[in-house]
Amino acid sequence: MATKKILVLLGSPRKKGNSAALANQIIAGAESAGAVAESIYLHGRDISACQACYACQRPDSSGCAIDDEMQPISNNLVN
Repeated sequence: MATKKILVLLGSPRKKGNSAALANQIIAGAESAGAVAESIYLHGRDISACQACYACQRPDSSGCAIDDEMQPISNNLVN
């Protein structure tokens, strides 16, 4: 059986706030069940909104046309 992978994306600007505390409890539960968990803080990163250009939908596409800090995150999601 493959190991489950959990990714927690946090958007709050407070790294020690309520959202982070709740996320840490979720991660602890997932890890105790044998999953591998990782959390990423999105606040302060250079992430642009989708421009609806549909470049990512082309058959020869290598992903999003926007070169921002979301690319490494989304590339890891599909691998």
